[in-house]
Amino acid sequence: METPKLITLTESELNEYGCCGFKKPAKTEGFQKKRAWTAQQISQGLKFRVLQSPEHGTIGFIEFISGEFCWRAIDACEYMVIHCIMSYAKDLQHKGYGKMLIDSCYDDAVAAGMAGVAVVTSGDSFLADRDIFVKNGFITIEKAPPKFELMIKKIRKDALNPSFKGNWDSKAEKHSHGLSIYYSNQCPMVSKWVNEMIDYADTYKIPTSVFEINDHIAAQECPSPYGTFALIYNGKLLASRPVSGGSFAITMNKLLKK
Repeated sequence: METPKLITLTESELNEYGCCGFKKPAKTEGFQKKRAWTAQQISQGLKFRVLQSPEHGTIGFIEFISGEFCWRAIDACEYMVIHCIMSYAKDLQHKGYGKMLIDSCYDDAVAAGMAGVAVVTSGDSFLADRDIFVKNGFITIEKAPPKFELMIKKIRKDALNPSFKGNWDSKAEKHSHGLSIYYSNQCPMVSKWVNEMIDYADTYKIPTSVFEINDHIAAQECPSPYGTFALIYNGKLLASRPVSGGSFAITMNKLLKK
């Protein structure tokens, strides 16, 4: 297999490549919303970089942006922040492609004179596991419930560490009645699932408020460290990262004893 190429997508190229689990551009509502979201964030400095193989097409990607404009609930102004990283096929994993993607982000941070690279990881789905970052020189500097870790790889050793925003419970407690859904179009899977959650709530007449996270400021103040999704029921954080409509229904059926 030929060595894959790293391609940083311009706004005009967003419909030519897959992303976020889609190896090819898709016509789904979620993919199109993700494409529009990415185009908007490119103007803020976001980099969406794909790993392109002549034989297999898009085999991975990394999405990152300066901490000032990041969509995670952290303070990381001097750092480059990785939102997402993914390699698609299991038979193409463990070949150093993840390292290629991470190194390309680190090199951009060096060129920009930043303090380092930061990333929020989790053992749950929708965020990369910590292991790939440990292998590439990152360390954990802070944890947040339920399973989030803030990891960094410093460029300037004397730089201050980034941190989680915190106050998760108090943010959730502001939504003391019914269901509150925070979401953004940063993930192409979410819009479909949010619609399914709303339909479920309508069926069981659950008071529901939906908050679309439209900018990085709102993302950084999200009730979940994830930044672009939170599900709250009667003042308690029910899900801190995206969940499918089916998983949501199972959880709610238990709570409502349906």
